[in-house]
Amino acid sequence: MSLTKKLVLAFLLVTIVPLGTIIGVLHHTFVQHAEGQVGTRLEDSVIQVGKSMNEFMFSCVRGMQDLAEDPELTSGDRDVPDKQLSRYIHSFPYFGEVMLVDAHGTVIASSSPSKVGTSLFTRFDDTRDEFEQALHGSHGAVYISDLSEIPT
Repeated sequence: MSLTKKLVLAFLLVTIVPLGTIIGVLHHTFVQHAEGQVGTRLEDSVIQVGKSMNEFMFSCVRGMQDLAEDPELTSGDRDVPDKQLSRYIHSFPYFGEVMLVDAHGTVIASSSPSKVGTSLFTRFDDTRDEFEQALHGSHGAVYISDLSEIPT
């Protein structure tokens, strides 16, 4: 091997090995820093979503309590409760339907007036336990079923 080739090879080793090491260390440091930043932002986002969900649920519960205490629901005029429940659905579009039922589970008012007079249990046969909890629960208590239990 000639002297020129040896010098070129030595020069390349002297420059490439340190550059490769520096690039490797910088890459590792950059990846760690980026993962830390993404993790921090993800934690902040999860906390914000949790707070938003809490506020949404509190708003829904307050709305349900206001709705339950509304004297117009028991006024005797059948159209008034249906209109109130329809307005509630408009205010909270995440609910597909809201029904007011008597102690036996018969729908006496609904955001879908065609359901009035039907049994809650013919439409939602697996809600009897939750209905009994709500019926015997304290005034103002709200029960929210697990979404996986709701038939589609």
